[in-house]
Amino acid sequence: MNLSLKQAYTDIMLKLGKTKEDAEVVTQEAETAEEKRQEALRAKGATDPMYTGNTGYGAEMVATYLYKDELYSMIARDKKSLISMLPGNHGEIHAPSALVSVKGRVNKFLKGSEFSSWTIFAGKQSNNAMITARVTLPIGKFNTMVVLTKEEIQYNTDASIFNTVQNAIVQGGVETITSVIINGDTESNTATGNVNQKDNGTGTALANQHRLTINLGLRKVAIANTIVGGAVAHDSNVYKQMLQTIGDYAAMPEDCIWLVSSKTGLSARYVPGYRTQQDKGNDATVNTPGTPAKIEGIEVLQTRELAKLVGVDGYVYEGTSETGATAKNLYGQMLLFYKPAVQFAFGHPMQTVVYETSDAFLIDVTMWFGFVVVNNVAGLDKTVAMWVVL
Repeated sequence: MNLSLKQAYTDIMLKLGKTKEDAEVVTQEAETAEEKRQEALRAKGATDPMYTGNTGYGAEMVATYLYKDELYSMIARDKKSLISMLPGNHGEIHAPSALVSVKGRVNKFLKGSEFSSWTIFAGKQSNNAMITARVTLPIGKFNTMVVLTKEEIQYNTDASIFNTVQNAIVQGGVETITSVIINGDTESNTATGNVNQKDNGTGTALANQHRLTINLGLRKVAIANTIVGGAVAHDSNVYKQMLQTIGDYAAMPEDCIWLVSSKTGLSARYVPGYRTQQDKGNDATVNTPGTPAKIEGIEVLQTRELAKLVGVDGYVYEGTSETGATAKNLYGQMLLFYKPAVQFAFGHPMQTVVYETSDAFLIDVTMWFGFVVVNNVAGLDKTVAMWVVL
């Protein structure tokens, strides 16, 4: 049980005139339910240090039960969370930044004299420099506010109130982390271009989330890697070019993810040859029979955190520029990346403070999280590819 959340809930109950014992009954029930979930996970091996949902190199090196903060554990396990699919988990780092080893791949055994010469790991053929690399993982602070109206509290049970607060924090964390990893950018000059806000000459600023964050996300890294295919309609040949961009990292489909918005996701599945798959099964494509949830055998994650429309260079332009003479945000986007490229960690345990107004309780929540996208290590293949789609 997260002690900060437990305290916030207790504060609300006391302000409502209930006793501390009443609050403890509800929090104890929540603790018992969480213990049962943990026991079920342990029974199927989900808390083993090497447990993973991936079948390739992406072995989970940090088990979720190692989190001291249970809310962080719940965010990391949530099926809608991007990080639940990624192996580069460094648990909790209680420092502004840390130099970490890249997780998600394994070292090969070496024979005889090879073992004394570690330079073999820099070899292009083995692509192993990813493992021996050290990267700086910065940890940043994120804040939100959970609002509970007094009417809402009046007509709900105590347990329901507790679950409402917990779910708001967990789902908020899930969406925030997914957005930051995809859209993160540190560029403050809009003329130079932040991926979420570039000057279009309209003088109208966008209120984009995560315009300035602690590190460069997948979109910014992919743009630097050079956009694939140009602004063309969906075509399986461009899928091939994207796979070629990440080279050896695409050797095992289960180690990669396609990222699409709702717009590009729909179009992607109706490329000739893919839509027939539902009728023809495995003979239509290399996908799993009967489901268009994979392209070239690679999982497709459709997320609203990926901007629906961007400019031809992959940036979101200022102003209402989807139509008219100044139109620039005309294109969809699609990304392909190698799972172990994203290394991440949580920071200090979450903190909550409760404020009361005349008609509501406001729960101020602070979360610490950090990530880095590892790309082109030691001159090896790129790990992220982007396609701007008509």
